[in-house]
Amino acid sequence: MVMKHIRLVLLLVFLATGGTLFFQGCDTAEYSGQTISYEELRALIHEGALIDPTTTIVDVRSRETWAAGSIQDAVNIVSGSIVDAFGNLIDNGEALTSMVADKEAQLIVYGSGDGEAVQVAHQAGELGYQDVYLYEGGAADWELNGDYFVMAYEGFRAWYDEHCPFDDGENYLVSLMFPDFYTGTFSANPDGHIPGAVNMWDELFVSGDSLLDNGKALTDIIPDTDATIVMYCYYAACPRSYHAAQGAVSLGYKHIYRYQDGWVGWQEAGNSFVTGEQPGTCP
Repeated sequence: MVMKHIRLVLLLVFLATGGTLFFQGCDTAEYSGQTISYEELRALIHEGALIDPTTTIVDVRSRETWAAGSIQDAVNIVSGSIVDAFGNLIDNGEALTSMVADKEAQLIVYGSGDGEAVQVAHQAGELGYQDVYLYEGGAADWELNGDYFVMAYEGFRAWYDEHCPFDDGENYLVSLMFPDFYTGTFSANPDGHIPGAVNMWDELFVSGDSLLDNGKALTDIIPDTDATIVMYCYYAACPRSYHAAQGAVSLGYKHIYRYQDGWVGWQEAGNSFVTGEQPGTCP
């Protein structure tokens, strides 16, 4: 009877705190499984620009938070769909197993860095995943190290609607397309660019993994390394925004994002473009 009352009190407190009680109380020191550091994860992700196809990075934060900025190649499976407030599996972990079927593949789990990923990583091991790693620092540590994040369309659109026309000196949308593509004079694509974007063809300041002229083309336009810069190119697999983001990080810019879906994602969402050499008027 006493235990029943204790559980009821814990549940009420859990609900009152927005469902964060359990995870905030989970110290990563309690996790006895494998962990991965920022340096190790970064090396894994950036090896050849694409992560090993047998590895799955799972971001357990909310969909909205994930969309606003996630680690490269991470999929989103919200922690609350895998474990409950007491760390118990929900529906035998179907939210995880349905998305990551191969239990022999490497699984890397991270959250915001406050402990919410601990029980997911633990229960993944209980489900039979054989190579599970917890990135203890999570998104907070990734940001602290100055690395870039990837935006999904809905996260990008929320940021875009808040800051366009990007005249506050703190937010920049950068197109990395060829000049003719940006202006709409390229015969195969007369549509132009996302309204509000400035043009900075990536080869002006990076060539593959190498900076050109110490990145002068970028630093001249955006001298403030604390500015938020969102870069896009044609589509998700386009390497231009990847190399440009890497180059910007190496120059010390602290808030770099890739709008992963790029030009194609903007078009598929039914949005319009503008032509010409100027950023243009926001919709």
